[in-house]
Amino acid sequence: MGMLTLGRRFLQNADDIADDRIDVVTRGLMGVTAACARCHDHKFDAVTQADYYSLHGAFMGSSEPGDEPSPLRMVDRDQQGETFVYLRGRPGNHGAKIERKFFTFLDQGNPRPLGTGSGRLELADSIASRDNPLTARVYVNRIWGWIIGS
Repeated sequence: MGMLTLGRRFLQNADDIADDRIDVVTRGLMGVTAACARCHDHKFDAVTQADYYSLHGAFMGSSEPGDEPSPLRMVDRDQQGETFVYLRGRPGNHGAKIERKFFTFLDQGNPRPLGTGSGRLELADSIASRDNPLTARVYVNRIWGWIIGS
């Protein structure tokens, strides 16, 4: 949790903070660059804008209690807002309404909804799932890197 709550603050712009959290989680845990799907479907990875904004909704549904960022202090907001695709990545330019869900390309077209509260728990379960080959692959590659030094 600390890697999310102690990240960059971007002048307290919630959309930029959520973008950074998506980037940290997807690159750091699954080796997927999802951040460019903020503005358009990803050109190389199978990440769509709908997938990106599904995760964006989960992170926007969370907040940090208190005035100072602190590890392990993210909580779900009382009211979960609706989630929309932002056309061209612009918050005031709403596209289609979407549900919060895990990456479609990893769930063979049957994505797991992120429905309880913000959906962060279901997101964590999906990232760590045995059915998700990316997380294990990233960690094995890191272990090999530590062992052989590259």
